[in-house]
Amino acid sequence: NAPGSPGQGLDELLAMFFVVELLRTLEAFHGAGFVHGDLKIDNCLLRLEEVPGGARAWASTYDPTGANGWAHKGLKLIDFGRTIDVTAFPQGQTFSTDQESDELDCAEMREGRPWTFEPDYFGAASVAFNLLFGRNIETKRVPVDEAQPEGAQKWVLAHPWRRYYQVELLTRLFDVLLNPKSVRPDASLPIVDELAAVRGELEAYLCANGEKSGKSLRGLLKKLYVLSSTSFQCTAPLTLPRYRSEIYSMMR
Repeated sequence: NAPGSPGQGLDELLAMFFVVELLRTLEAFHGAGFVHGDLKIDNCLLRLEEVPGGARAWASTYDPTGANGWAHKGLKLIDFGRTIDVTAFPQGQTFSTDQESDELDCAEMREGRPWTFEPDYFGAASVAFNLLFGRNIETKRVPVDEAQPEGAQKWVLAHPWRRYYQVELLTRLFDVLLNPKSVRPDASLPIVDELAAVRGELEAYLCANGEKSGKSLRGLLKKLYVLSSTSFQCTAPLTLPRYRSEIYSMMR
C-alpha cells in the first residue's frame, strides 16, 4: 500500500507519528516559556538516527516513552529567529506584528489582533494538515452552535476528511489547535496540559494500530531512513518540503 503521494499526504500512521513528536516538542517549548513564532513545515526536520544495537534493539511496537529504540526517531524544529521568551515580559504581555501575513499565519496575525502563543498552535495545525493531506491548510469560521448562526464562532478545516481517517480523533486535535483560547474557561494560554492529553490519545492509537492490515509504523520509518541515508548520499537533515515528492514516490 502506498503511504502517500504528492497532493495526498503521508500514510495516516506516519503522519500521526510526526504530529505526536511535534506536539511533544511544542509542549516542552511552551512549558519553558517560549513562543517559536514561525512554526511551519519548512522548519521541521526529520530525526532518523540509527538505533544503538541495530534493528533488533528497535521494538516493532510503538513506545511513546521512547524506549526500545523509539527515542531515535522523531522530528526537530529549526529557525528560532522569531522566537520570543515570554518570561522576559510582564505577565499578560501580548504581541503584534506589522509584517505581511498570509494563509499560513494565525487569524490574530491576519486580522491585526494581539497574540501570544496562537501562532504556534496554528503552525502546528498547518504542519499536521500538510502531513495528512500534502497541501497547505485552509480554514473557515463556523457557528459553535448551528442553531445559532449569529452566535459564537470557531475555526474548522475547510477541507473534508477522508472517510478512512480517524476523523473523531483528528477533529479533536484540530479543534484544540485552531481554537486554543476556547479550551479553558478563562481563555488562558499556553494549553500545555490540554495539548498533552490530545497527544496521549494519538499515542494510544499508534500503540494499538501501529501494526495492522499489513502496515507497520516501524516499516514506514525504515523506508524514510533508507531515503535519507542512501537516496541522496548526504548527511544534511531530511526536510519534508525539500524531498516531499521523493518521499512519496519511494514509499509506494
